[in-house]
Amino acid sequence: MVIILLMIMILFSCHFKDNENSQRKLSLPRKVIIFPDTVGTTNMHIDTALKRISSGLGLVNIQNGFYSFYLRLWYSSLDTVHVVSIQQTKHQKTGQIISYFSEVNENRDSSWIIIYRDDKGLQPQSGWDSLYMEFNRNKIQFLPDIDSITHRHHQFTGGTAYIFEIATAGKYRNYTYHSPAVVQDELKHELWQVNNVVTFLEFFSRQFGLPPLERFEQDIPGK
Repeated sequence: MVIILLMIMILFSCHFKDNENSQRKLSLPRKVIIFPDTVGTTNMHIDTALKRISSGLGLVNIQNGFYSFYLRLWYSSLDTVHVVSIQQTKHQKTGQIISYFSEVNENRDSSWIIIYRDDKGLQPQSGWDSLYMEFNRNKIQFLPDIDSITHRHHQFTGGTAYIFEIATAGKYRNYTYHSPAVVQDELKHELWQVNNVVTFLEFFSRQFGLPPLERFEQDIPGK
């Protein structure tokens, strides 16, 4: 997976040139985390970068596996990043959403993650059984990375990247789907893996009140 996707669209999600948008965000309640050596991090492997950012956000390291089940889903656009963590243990299931945006200083030697939402103890609107049913029905745990099935390189200049991290006992993997609903439309629903991701993300987003999947408007003849 191209490292630019992770480090530009997750860690350095935007540089605020729009003053009104910047002022609106800066007025939100926030917690600031400083990441030094910005230039060096751009060459990190995706696993290393995810681990570093997760640690900065105060999230548990799941890359060595998780004794029960853990799903971490990143919604990463050029504007904002939402990180949803679903943790299942023997005694309970819990959900957490962290939302943040970031800035890089003028010298590009450090960056700031500004957290404006950190909600714990969340539950899906339709209940945990429905969530796990959709997760299993759409084979989310076993899907490949989108690049391995579309044989194309996406231009990471817009849209939203969805990064799945899945951990079970002694096992961990991650994969990415960039603007899957757009890809689904472009490929006319030919790839079941993309269809499954879109179906799950649409359900998941409704359950936790997250932004809907974007679909690019297509030109209609005669209009």
